[in-house]
Amino acid sequence: MSIFNQLKWNKTLYSFIIPIIVIVVLLSIIGLSFIYSTTFDGENTYAKQKKWFIISAIAFFITIRINHKWLLQYAFIFYSLGIITLLFLLICDPFVGNTKRWFRVSSFSIQPSEFMKYALVLVLAKLFSQFVTNKDKTHFDVIPAFFITCLPAAMVFIQPDLGTSLIFFGTLFAMAFVVGIPIRHIILLSLLAFSLIYSYGLKPYQKRRLTNFFQPLVQNELPKYQQEGEMYQLIQSLNAYGSGSWFGSGLKNGYQNINNFLPAKKTDFIFAIVGEEWGFLGTVSTIVLFFALFALLLFTASSLPDLQSQLVVVGITAIFAMQTFVNMFMTVGFAPITGIPLPFISYGGSSLLTSFIGIGLVVSIQGSE
Repeated sequence: MSIFNQLKWNKTLYSFIIPIIVIVVLLSIIGLSFIYSTTFDGENTYAKQKKWFIISAIAFFITIRINHKWLLQYAFIFYSLGIITLLFLLICDPFVGNTKRWFRVSSFSIQPSEFMKYALVLVLAKLFSQFVTNKDKTHFDVIPAFFITCLPAAMVFIQPDLGTSLIFFGTLFAMAFVVGIPIRHIILLSLLAFSLIYSYGLKPYQKRRLTNFFQPLVQNELPKYQQEGEMYQLIQSLNAYGSGSWFGSGLKNGYQNINNFLPAKKTDFIFAIVGEEWGFLGTVSTIVLFFALFALLLFTASSLPDLQSQLVVVGITAIFAMQTFVNMFMTVGFAPITGIPLPFISYGGSSLLTSFIGIGLVVSIQGSE
């Protein structure tokens, strides 16, 4: 029995599809606005993101016409194709920034790990639904799901991409919680995975990111941070938030933005630019939109009649929520800097495309019930 049935939430025939689509469009417009704001002479990131938005919208309308039960039927095939793609990517030459995360297709770049997250959701939905219906089940039956998650997470981690690999585990634990796996087991697996990753997998700079997170910013040591480069991104991000005040400086008027003081301002730290140019009210409004989206997705999951569909929607919600919270928290120093994009807002075609596909899958599921 899933957690939704245990809670005995009232089922409703009311469709959440239109509010979800409206929020997604609003978030995408915010993203396009701030990618435009951070684009200056000689850059084509804004034009590229507009093209990706059109491609993503087309993918959304294609996805909503696909029967999700067909996707679940061939979930292991999609998972296997994703593993093969990640393996092929690892044996290719690095493409961007000495990392092995992207394939180039014409003038665009594709990040296979973004698609792998949704393939994993489909596989886990099948496994956990079988776990619930198995009368002779034990909680050790969840171990195969753990190893199925570890394989793509390890391959993504090698790229290296610590942030995305952690999203895989977060999705696993969210879906395990929904089907009633005891929290103590989830915590135990989390500690085991983290200890192994930290001890044997992290590079020195990645360990510094985690250890720096636990070190407070000391005012008289800020020049040292600036000089050594440690915590430089966080300092500039906090400066951007601080200069935004209540209403912000306006698009293309942010001091950190104009002077390029904030690294990764189009991608990982774009929310700091939102804070600088839209101020406190703009950031709160954006956060409210995200919370409304998560609530609507969970309400959608609770209204679905079968467990597999519930688990797929929960998995997609977990991906969005984890990326959002980790991205926002790291820009204010509440989480380590791991390089996770903000859904629908950060620059990146693969992230935007898969996010629209994820929403399309939710709409497809609700429309078929």
